[in-house]
Amino acid sequence: MPMTGSLESTTVNISPRWRPKSRSNQLICYIDVTGFASVMFALLLMFWVIRVYDHWRHGVPVDFPKVNHAKALRHADAEDALMIGVSRDDKVFFRRDLVAPQKLPVLIADAVRHGAENKVYIHADPGARYAWVKEVLDAARESGVEDVAFITNPRPSYIR
Repeated sequence: MPMTGSLESTTVNISPRWRPKSRSNQLICYIDVTGFASVMFALLLMFWVIRVYDHWRHGVPVDFPKVNHAKALRHADAEDALMIGVSRDDKVFFRRDLVAPQKLPVLIADAVRHGAENKVYIHADPGARYAWVKEVLDAARESGVEDVAFITNPRPSYIR
């Protein structure tokens, strides 16, 4: 007789009158958790991939500044959104590509001509120098786009 809590199966004999004729008189009593474990692994992997994709969805590796009154920007997640990132190590990204700030007006104007929304979304790292952010703002203005939004994260309520 196996000990309680062992991983071995337990067989139980059943009465011949309660069993079908084509089956033996032994039942195997154990819990098979491989199906449960595979579903849990699939869910873990799925949520991990979604989290990584959500963090890098626009190719801008920056931290977001935290503000008290953040507003949801629905169109910032669009595939053709004009995302510009400014990192703390003085790199400027247009959508997913590293670009020189001098090329931004041409890239923005070209994207607007091809159907992108006439609004620029800026991911500016809190450690980025203001001079680089100012160059991005000037480039947006030079391309003819007047509507600019900064992407931020809401500050947790317990810090306020």
